[in-house]
Amino acid sequence: MPDTDAHATDEGSEALEDIQETFVIESMTYEKLQAAKPLINALIERDVLGYRWESESAQLTITLYRPGPSAGQ
Repeated sequence: MPDTDAHATDEGSEALEDIQETFVIESMTYEKLQAAKPLINALIERDVLGYRWESESAQLTITLYRPGPSAGQ
C-alpha cells in the first residue's frame, strides 16, 4: 500500500455536487509538495480544497470544492 499524505476533507464525506473540479498532477515529488504546502494549507482552511499525495507514484490529486458560506472569511 503506497504512502499517502492527505490532510483535507475526506472526499467520501463530501456531496458530489460540492466538487467543482479534480486535477491529477504527475511527478509531484515530496520536495515540490513541501514547497506548495503553505498555499495548500490556506485553501484547506477555507474548505475549498482537498488533496491526496501518493509517494510511491509521486502523484498528487487535488479536489476543488465549491466555496461554502464561510469561505473567504
